Amino acid sequence: MNTESKWKNGIFSDKQNLIEDVSKVYKGGLYNDISFILADNVCVSTNKLMLACRIPYFATILFGDFAQKSSDSEPVSLLCCTSDIFMSILDFVWEGEVLFSKMSFLSILDLLETSRFLCIDLLVEGIVDYLKHLFESKKVDFKDCLFALDFTMSHKFTTVSNFILRYVDQDLSKICCIPEFKTLSDFSMMALLNMKAEGKISTAIVMFQAFVKWLENKDELPENKRREMVTLFKLEHFSNHDLMGTVRQSNLFSDKEMNTILGDRLFELEENVDTDKALLQSKRKTIEEQENQIEDQKPFHVGLTLHQSNQHVLTFRTVWKMNVDRFINCVEFVLDNSTYSHSCSYNLKSSLNEIHWNNIIDSIVTLNTGKTTVYFPRRRMKFLALEMGISRGVVKQVFAVML
Repeated sequence: MNTESKWKNGIFSDKQNLIEDVSKVYKGGLYNDISFILADNVCVSTNKLMLACRIPYFATILFGDFAQKSSDSEPVSLLCCTSDIFMSILDFVWEGEVLFSKMSFLSILDLLETSRFLCIDLLVEGIVDYLKHLFESKKVDFKDCLFALDFTMSHKFTTVSNFILRYVDQDLSKICCIPEFKTLSDFSMMALLNMKAEGKISTAIVMFQAFVKWLENKDELPENKRREMVTLFKLEHFSNHDLMGTVRQSNLFSDKEMNTILGDRLFELEENVDTDKALLQSKRKTIEEQENQIEDQKPFHVGLTLHQSNQHVLTFRTVWKMNVDRFINCVEFVLDNSTYSHSCSYNLKSSLNEIHWNNIIDSIVTLNTGKTTVYFPRRRMKFLALEMGISRGVVKQVFAVML
């Protein structure tokens, strides 16, 4: 015993010694005043007061108004659990802890049911949390998983059943292949089929394939139960390939049902084909229009003819004409200035009607002789005027280019 005096803020505490002393009494089997015969016919002794303090069920049957009248030497029958489960209950009563990690998976399920029977809510919550951790961390094998599903469904542990169902759904294509899957109870299979679509992982065909495997050798299953399960599958949720294969081969749906859904699919397919044809024609027309636009937008040269020329004192003006107005963004012309060594200047103007002129290029000075190319923003024109700064340059050819 720890004899060191411990006090703080005027309070003396000896809780640790209390826990240690109670544990010594438990492990030493001291002061036992009641014995129980458990389901496996094993007799276990303990202390009434500790049971009553920690478990409301025992407070009622041992000290309540309806307390059982029996001699202290006569064992009390307690058939709700076996001796190993009852010892885990006593661990909780005397030491306040239960080593789940030391227990088998099936023993944990038995402890869950016993704890609920004895109204130990705190222990029930702890077991549920531990089971949830095991399933979420995938530490439960498929065989134990199916057993746990049947167990929790039959004992109505809804919270536990729900997260086990989610676990099964995640790996249904694998779980349905083990032999134990075929022995799953009908109410567990019904729960699996009734899972809500939200958050469901298994596809309709995976669920159906699992159901077909489960149905094997289920001749004793009532026909009304079989039909109830089958009607949970909606044919419209299957692909055409699945309908013609797995679903039809199962013989779980009548010819009328299969013909109806396949007829609807065929009608829908024909409508889609017609729609696709119309869409294809529309796209083909659009492509043709775009190709024409691209063709129109390809660079091509348009020859201009000399329309008129005017000699002024300081300038020489020539006007060139296209047969129709076009959008132009480049002009090429051949300048013959070889006779003179000095430079000359020119500017370009455009017009649609020879009345209103717009400047394209102003006062370009050049020493070039030969082909000259001028680029400018795209504009519509029919007439092009070139004004030379002096009369010594001669323009021989002019081409308008649309890029």
